[in-house]
Amino acid sequence: MCNQRVRYKSGLENEDMTPTLRQLWTAIRQMQQDMSQIKLQINEERALRADLQQLLMQHLETSSVSSGANTPKC
Repeated sequence: MCNQRVRYKSGLENEDMTPTLRQLWTAIRQMQQDMSQIKLQINEERALRADLQQLLMQHLETSSVSSGANTPKC
């Protein structure tokens, strides 16, 4: 068990990697995780924007109905 090599999903073995390749691999994994987080944030912000737009439209409709009732007709 102690002599077992750590295998990455790509099939590369830890001992087969040069330090530069290992650094690149680590940086790529971090970038993939960062991109996943960014995608989640974007989706959350889109949902919030849609909710805000809906609230704004409801407010505008309510305001126009109430102000229309108070406006004298010619």
